[in-house]
Amino acid sequence: MRLLSATVASTVLLLAHAVDASIRFEGHHRFSARRTLRKRSSTVTSTINTGPVKSQAIALASHSWELGTLTEALIEFDSPALSVFGTGSVSACKASIDSEVYTIAANVMNSRSANSATLIGGDGAAGDPASLGPALLLVNQVLNNSSYANALELQLNHLLNDVPRDSATGGISQREDMVQFWADFVSMAPPFIAAYGLSLGDTTDGYNLLIEAHKQCKAYRTVLLDTSVSLWRHIMLGTWTLPQHWATGNGWAAYGMMRVLATLAKSPQSDQLSSQKTDLANWVGEILTGAYNYQHSNGTLYNYIDVSAPDTFPDSAGTALIAAATYRLAKYTGDSKFISKAELAYACVSKSIISTTGILKNVVDPETFSGPLPQGTGSPEAESFVLILEAARSAYYG
Repeated sequence: MRLLSATVASTVLLLAHAVDASIRFEGHHRFSARRTLRKRSSTVTSTINTGPVKSQAIALASHSWELGTLTEALIEFDSPALSVFGTGSVSACKASIDSEVYTIAANVMNSRSANSATLIGGDGAAGDPASLGPALLLVNQVLNNSSYANALELQLNHLLNDVPRDSATGGISQREDMVQFWADFVSMAPPFIAAYGLSLGDTTDGYNLLIEAHKQCKAYRTVLLDTSVSLWRHIMLGTWTLPQHWATGNGWAAYGMMRVLATLAKSPQSDQLSSQKTDLANWVGEILTGAYNYQHSNGTLYNYIDVSAPDTFPDSAGTALIAAATYRLAKYTGDSKFISKAELAYACVSKSIISTTGILKNVVDPETFSGPLPQGTGSPEAESFVLILEAARSAYYG
């Protein structure tokens, strides 16, 4: 699918369109740690001191997917009105964009060659570099820089046209060298494809990209969903697989689909995308149903969700991201059936943060998937997940 002329790419405008009148993702101001949040006559207190967590997230992130996740976390946490879930305009809210987002964007642009197919090196991963796309789209709404626009177009066209696809589903591979599906991909590439589509406004190209983002989520669900437990397998296809139901992978899938759903809902073509929005909401709910069937009494999910200790271990990282998806879905649907589960998870995550350092403990090693990090060692993505969780919870109760 070859599309997007240089002229179109240079006019990228993100998140400036009206939200579907019947579906609103409300933007809220950043709230301070331990601020009381009120909704539906309930009183809920934030118990996470986010300052040290944010510092750790910024200090630890270095890989492509870590930086992409960090920029998403900073936008959702510091600039909720400008996030995919918000309704603010850049002209009114650009001052709220964290300076670190600009710094990361500038570093990415300064480090890449002019005609590089990707925004950043992905170490063989096709989806991971695209995780930075939404942040660069937002930054370029302020900068209006043709170099940014060109880089974003090249990244999109690489995903759509160069990366191998699964012939059965049309799914874009997470790997450059073979067709292989990772649950992680759903938080990396589809949100960028959808955000680019949104930036093109009420155009055929824009609509086609929104459809493509949904198509990718559908393809990955087709291959990765284990219907026996309503959870996604981590890695399938290719020359090797990891069929376990990895908590972080299910979080990546659920939260990535929520971001795509939010993008479709605020697009000018929202009314034409009703079935796609319904799909995405149902697919996120599917994962939440499966995950919370195995939630432990203290709120945690295990690294392999449906496996018992000592064969696996509690994982605060996956617990945080799945809880974040829970708040976002409840905000969208108005259905609070899993909120008590999310509150239990939130309390568990809060208690797992080392107050003096901001490090979230009891987390999986994000590069091995199977073992925990040593206590006191920070996971870059886990730190960002805490900010994403705090932002999602604030939006739900705000």
